[in-house]
Amino acid sequence: MSNKSTSFIDATIYKILRPLVKLLIRQGIAYGAFSDIAKRVYVDVAGSDFAIEDKKQSVSRVAILTGINRREVGRLIKEDVLDITEREEYNPAARTISAWMSRKDYTDDAGQPLSLPFEGEVSFSVLARQYGRNVPARAILDELLRIKAVVKDADDNIVLLQRSYIPADNVEETLQIFGEAVSDLFATLNHNLQPDVNNKRLQRTVAYTNIPVECLPKIRTQGQQEAQDFLVQVNTWLSECDRDVNSSLVGSGAKRAGFGIYYFEDDEE
Repeated sequence: MSNKSTSFIDATIYKILRPLVKLLIRQGIAYGAFSDIAKRVYVDVAGSDFAIEDKKQSVSRVAILTGINRREVGRLIKEDVLDITEREEYNPAARTISAWMSRKDYTDDAGQPLSLPFEGEVSFSVLARQYGRNVPARAILDELLRIKAVVKDADDNIVLLQRSYIPADNVEETLQIFGEAVSDLFATLNHNLQPDVNNKRLQRTVAYTNIPVECLPKIRTQGQQEAQDFLVQVNTWLSECDRDVNSSLVGSGAKRAGFGIYYFEDDEE
């Protein structure tokens, strides 16, 4: 690899790591802890994603790929893998909201979520029991009330206010969602950067660099609303392709697929 290419990759890694390091320092994670995690990831990825076909990945090959000595590679392989928490989409509250917006028996003719009684044939309890991953319906309702995703109307029916699950003050859960979103974005970029890949995945950005500060509130508000409207539409037709929602689906395998949207702003340098 040429010095120019190496320099470019170094600059790219530096740019990628800056917001991550800012997050780590804010959460009190020192360099040593980050270095240990990075070393584990190197060993894990080299072992699982870069094996020679029809051959068991050896400690020596992992050491060659990662630059980590064989003894350290062997130690890391023998240790238990890091505890990876459940993905955000399997959060019981998130799943309940998603199903509430996509199931035809829980939406009106215009596709808007119905107000639901807690108990009944078409009710919050039935929905939560089906999609809540064994978490009691009352506990899911309490969480949605806490983060103001739902309210109760005058008839004690439950009204959906938020179209997505956004934890109010749970740092661990927010970081879990952050990690999943960044992982998904990086996986898409890595896929698109591989040579001879014909099925490129969608990844687009629109940005302007000379925007007055006074315009930002409008951009944020309008962008958030239109992005939310798009995600509601995506949730509707994507759920039709999911066996958990549409039990009549036939086909092989079980893939995870979706879309992510984010807003950014910074100072133009």
